[in-house]
Amino acid sequence: MNAMTPSTTVLYEELNAIEEFVWIEFSPGVHIMKIPVKIPGFSMLKCKLKKGSIVPRHDHDFFEAWTLISGLMKDGVSGVMITPERPIYSCHVGTPHQPEALEDSLLYIFCKK
Repeated sequence: MNAMTPSTTVLYEELNAIEEFVWIEFSPGVHIMKIPVKIPGFSMLKCKLKKGSIVPRHDHDFFEAWTLISGLMKDGVSGVMITPERPIYSCHVGTPHQPEALEDSLLYIFCKK
């Protein structure tokens, strides 16, 4: 998966092609690792973000949900805060979003085609 440019659509096929258990830099300060699951059309990622990192604005051709494990995040498009008290955030197909780490953060990302 290459670094993203503004208004990039992340395709499920690209996500599915990521090697399992290998950390890759998704964008500066943002690293993802694919976790294997045996459910067709479903992928899971572990994501580490350094404080101040911003994932460029993008959307997907799949449904995505985040579960915050630690830290503090914000979606720069909608302004929604992802906090320990509100740790779940979801994006439907085609929904632009821009994750921002307000603290060092760890989250799990669930993707469904």
